Amino acid sequence: MKQPTSSSLFNDQEYKVWIKELKTRIRNSQIKAAVRVNSSMLELYWSIGADIVNTQAESKWGSRVIDQLSRDLRREFPDAKGFSTTNLRLMKRFFLFYHETNRVVIGGAEELNSVPTWYRITKSKLLPPS
Repeated sequence: MKQPTSSSLFNDQEYKVWIKELKTRIRNSQIKAAVRVNSSMLELYWSIGADIVNTQAESKWGSRVIDQLSRDLRREFPDAKGFSTTNLRLMKRFFLFYHETNRVVIGGAEELNSVPTWYRITKSKLLPPS
């Protein structure tokens, strides 16, 4: 049996349909993986914010505790991003804001419309969901 050439494969309709389907499945899998990673990171940020609030870290160890926490986490995880003092304070604010409004259900039953909202948290203020 003669092997098809590249040019005959390129013109074969069945091959075109098959490769298009494969590309779609790969893209969908990449999107699902990114969503899972984002959800996991959201859960981590939420839990770090909750830890800061629930341990009453600042009242126990003073306002510089977040600075020290940042240094310790960045030293332990040098390749990880997101543990700056500013980000840790944002994690605390993120927890406080959504804890009170019950809008975030981590890994839960309702849609996480708060995922994009996390990106709307700024240094100056928390922006309400649109």
